Amino acid sequence: MLLAQDYILNYFLEMSSFIGMLFIIYHTRKIFKHKKYYRDYVLTFIVFLFFALTFLLYAFSQKHYLLVVVNLSTQIICIFSLFKSYFYKNHPLADKYTRLHGVTAENILENLPGHIFWKNKDGVCLGCNKNQYTDNGCVDKSSYIGKTDYDLYPKAQADHMTLVDREVIRTGNEQIAEEYGDSVFRKNTLYLSHKVPLKNKDGEILGILGVALDITHARQEEIDRKEFLENIIAMMPGHVFWADKNGVYLGCNDLQAKDIGLLSRKDIVGKRNKDLPWHTLITPEALDKLNREVMDNGVSQITEGSVRFADGTEKYFLSNKVPLRNEQGAVIGLLGIALDVTHLKKVEAELQIAKEKAEAADKLKTQFILNIQHDIRTPFNGIWGCSSILLENETDPEKRKFLQGITNSAKELLDYCNSILDLVQVEKNSASIIEKRFNLFDLVSRAIIMEKPIADTKNLTLQVIYQDGVPREFYGDDFRIYRILINLLSNACKFTKQGSVVVEVSLAKKENARKAIMNIIVKDTGEGISDDIQKVIFEKFTRGTLSNRGLYKGTGLGLYIVKHFIEELEGDLDLQSTIGQGSVFTCTIPLKLPLSN
Repeated sequence: MLLAQDYILNYFLEMSSFIGMLFIIYHTRKIFKHKKYYRDYVLTFIVFLFFALTFLLYAFSQKHYLLVVVNLSTQIICIFSLFKSYFYKNHPLADKYTRLHGVTAENILENLPGHIFWKNKDGVCLGCNKNQYTDNGCVDKSSYIGKTDYDLYPKAQADHMTLVDREVIRTGNEQIAEEYGDSVFRKNTLYLSHKVPLKNKDGEILGILGVALDITHARQEEIDRKEFLENIIAMMPGHVFWADKNGVYLGCNDLQAKDIGLLSRKDIVGKRNKDLPWHTLITPEALDKLNREVMDNGVSQITEGSVRFADGTEKYFLSNKVPLRNEQGAVIGLLGIALDVTHLKKVEAELQIAKEKAEAADKLKTQFILNIQHDIRTPFNGIWGCSSILLENETDPEKRKFLQGITNSAKELLDYCNSILDLVQVEKNSASIIEKRFNLFDLVSRAIIMEKPIADTKNLTLQVIYQDGVPREFYGDDFRIYRILINLLSNACKFTKQGSVVVEVSLAKKENARKAIMNIIVKDTGEGISDDIQKVIFEKFTRGTLSNRGLYKGTGLGLYIVKHFIEELEGDLDLQSTIGQGSVFTCTIPLKLPLSN
């Protein structure tokens, strides 16, 4: 009877151990599958471990070794499950830091910045973080759950939120939207909401999950910056405007809107050139074409034009239009700045009139001088000629002294007069080239006679060397050649204190029966010209010495006139000079030969 009871007891003990082992295996499988630490599972394991240990001791005392093996296996599985549960508890995926500090996923959710919430398909709130329910005036999360947007916000705001939520659920796509919502702290708070579908593990959409950030302050700063920039543009001087690629205006400054007859600069938005109440000298279609060229070519364009405004006033503008580009460099429109230059154009017109009047007066003055040049030269020539004759015939030393002074003064006045008259002709190009037959030998002789009184005063030898075989008759402009000789001889006599002044005429080249290249050389034994002065000596009003020092008199025009006359005759002028030894001026001039002598 005792044996039967032992078997029955053993049977129940083994069955309970087997059931306990199955229970431990089930919980161990759950730990492996979810890789989580379950505190209640560990407590269950400890209880079963205690019973298993009791059964083990009993079985061992009764020498029921099968029961010992079963219970020992149960303990091994239980201990292994406890170890794995502790391992997952300390696994890096569980975040050791949060474990040590008692932070849970719920704590993290509660402390996340912004507003986090999730709803079902009907818009009923299922959960949120602390920011969401406190800003909506709820004491805790439980008082928030179960409400809809219509319970939390005014109808207009709730309508917009609901519309976005339904679009997320309908399309299954995320939606980013700006939404206004009243909070207990501020009315019409602006949120940037990012909403995505809330799905279960099978991918079925159960509702929406949203994150919203308060951007009210950031948006106000953006509005303030935009208004600041708009105020700068609005108050810019000149006329500022910009349009898109289709010629539709996108904005302008206040002055532009005022002058074209708009009540506000915003009124220009959406209009084209043909819609504006102004009139230009070109049609709106032509103006659109010009703007199109700026955008198509991608280069700026500066234009001038007259504009008649709505009030009837007419102004003149200088416009600079440039292509408007985006960050990628693509042309997206046109930017223009137009400056009112009406006053400048008026001043320019007045200056032009004044210039024309001055030029007319100068022309009359020049014409007057040219008309009376013969009348001016004739008296001086008479004075000089008469004084020269008297000087040659006078034997009284005292009288010769006075006549010499009169002759020199008359010659100086004549030179000044000739220089000024020649300069007028040169500057105005009023004297045309006149070719006529003349005797070159006689022309040189007349020039020598003109300078002889000055040479005699200084006891200078004044000589003409007219080489043998050189023709005497030529066709050319004898006036210019004579003036060239007079200026060169006058300078040579002026700057030579002793020695001689020689005029040498030679044939440089005879090109054909009708054309000869002549050399007219003027040599002197004067003080010479330094290299630095030679570089500028042919410029207008340039002198080797200043006349106010009293050494030499003159206008500084002689060599300038010589060079200009030689260039008009298509000749060349060469200068060779050495300080203290004198100068040599070589004039190479082409002349025509007559068919008969």
